[in-house]
Amino acid sequence: MLDCRLPSFLMNSFQYIGNLTTPLSLVFIGIEMSKIPLGEIGFDKDLLLGVAGRFLVCPVCVLALVPLLPVTPLSAQIFTMQATMPAMTQMAIVAKNYGADSAYAATLSFLTVLLGIVVVPLYMMLVNMYI
Repeated sequence: MLDCRLPSFLMNSFQYIGNLTTPLSLVFIGIEMSKIPLGEIGFDKDLLLGVAGRFLVCPVCVLALVPLLPVTPLSAQIFTMQATMPAMTQMAIVAKNYGADSAYAATLSFLTVLLGIVVVPLYMMLVNMYI
């Protein structure tokens, strides 16, 4: 913004730190998940609603809105697939930072990533056939 150029060693350092955010968030999710015994991960109503919201409600909302917008078919496919992606991994970090249930957020993120392995290819087939 100020057209101020930082030395290259600083720019390289900042770039390395910036590239670590996703791996570090996954390490944090792993730490949070390791504290939860696998037998205690129950599919309660809230967890099922979170998964349904991520994989059903979001894509259906996009599919309902796309015909109302002047977008190309490729854009409609991209928007639909973005709405179908698993929950973001940073939500566990934000939950921990604000004193919320970070273990629950990590569980939801982990579960959506696992289910995304099956759900995302299914949506790819559906989107390619109908849009």
